[in-house]
This record gives sequence, C-alpha cells and structure tokens, in this order.
Amino acid sequence: MVLFLQQRSALDTDTERRVLAGILKKRPDRTVIITTHRPTVLPLCDAVCRVTDGAIIPLCPDEAAKLLEDWEEELSP
Repeated sequence: MVLFLQQRSALDTDTERRVLAGILKKRPDRTVIITTHRPTVLPLCDAVCRVTDGAIIPLCPDEAAKLLEDWEEELSP
C-alpha cells in the first residue's frame, strides 16, 4: 500500500497529476490512497471516499467532484 498525504500541495496541479499517474503506472499491483483537496486527481482514482467524524463514506465520481469544488470555493480568498 502507498499513502499520499498533502505533501503534494507544493506541486502545481499538472505536475501533481503527472507524478501520481507515473506512480500508478509503475505500481499497478499496489493499493494507493491519496488525500487531496484538488478535484484534478479524481480521474486517476478508481474509488473516492469522504471521511467524516470517523466514518468512511463512498462517493460516486460526480459527488466527489462537486464536494471538492465546493471546498475549493470555501477555501479561496
């Protein structure tokens, strides 16, 4: 298993996607868990979940994209 946290936040979105795509391509036999606030990585994911109050909630891709877009709007100045 490979776990990616927010260390990628210093990367621009294009570089982040290329790095993650490269890792996923090189290690297709590994489970990769990615935490993110960027909807740009969602196309690389097979499944998306939201963790809230200790509960893991599976989301469909449209729900996940909308949720992340809403978060980005709230966080932007």
